[in-house]
Amino acid sequence: MQQALEQEFYRAAGARIAQVKRQINQVYTRLGADLEEMLNVNVVGVDLDDLCDDAEIRINKAGRQVNTAHQKLEDDLVVLIRCFQQNRKRDQTRKRAEEQKRKEEERHSRLKEEKERREKEHRRKEFERRRDEERQEYARHFQECRWQNAEKASREEMTQDRSKNTQNSKKREPREAQGNSDDAERDRLYQGALKSVANLTERNRDLSATIKTLQEELQNKSGSLVAQSWNTYEALWNHLSHPSLHLSFAAISWPMHPQPKTPSDITALAVSDFLFSNPDSQDRTRKDKIKAALLRWHPDKFARVMSRVQESDRALVEEGVGIVVRHLNDELSKES
Repeated sequence: MQQALEQEFYRAAGARIAQVKRQINQVYTRLGADLEEMLNVNVVGVDLDDLCDDAEIRINKAGRQVNTAHQKLEDDLVVLIRCFQQNRKRDQTRKRAEEQKRKEEERHSRLKEEKERREKEHRRKEFERRRDEERQEYARHFQECRWQNAEKASREEMTQDRSKNTQNSKKREPREAQGNSDDAERDRLYQGALKSVANLTERNRDLSATIKTLQEELQNKSGSLVAQSWNTYEALWNHLSHPSLHLSFAAISWPMHPQPKTPSDITALAVSDFLFSNPDSQDRTRKDKIKAALLRWHPDKFARVMSRVQESDRALVEEGVGIVVRHLNDELSKES
């Protein structure tokens, strides 16, 4: 824009100078013709003084015309320079405003992404906290059940022992056989205590085995959920290769779980969590996983899928692909 204005300014100035030169040349041509006419005058009765006066008048008039032309040229140049400076100032002001607007938009974008990242991180921590509380509550519940069962069994044993003691006290022999009866009672109580301890130990082992089984089932279900998400992701990608399909934003298999409803739902935390949870690629490094994902989501590679996206969803899909690639490049830079 500024270069075009400068070129226009120089063209206008050149045209004005050429015009003034033409006018000056015309004046000098007329003066030359008048002088030649004066020199060639050879007519009787012609007053040379009058001719000289007339020539002087014409010369003065021509000089004034030249001065007027020069003054007009200077005025035009001043106007052109002023216009050029004003245009350049407007262009500088517009560029500063555009640069300020671009920086403001970038700042808002960074603030928005940082806010989304903090919210996702807060939700993840809150989920982990609730999960840990549920596990602790589950463990406390089993511990309480175990102790309640043990206490109940101990009370039953004590009740049975007291009942037997009462029955035996009624059938005691005379006082001279009291010593033998006490020894037998102690032996019986000792054997009953050993039996109660054995029962409690066996119940503790059963409860420990139950807790271990439940923990293994919970871990297996978590691993099964991750594997199922990856199987669905790969199956949908294989389905996208079918040439007769007309795709939408919701039909694209995005690298996160759950699937996003809009491009703004695609965050760096969700993409990285899903990417590094693949159970079938434990022998690959994080950097290799990122590069493999970039080969799939790069705009040049994704073009074969983009050509079959509906026109109404194409802008959303392009925005989503751009967000995924940007997050993957950020993760790759962290690994470098």
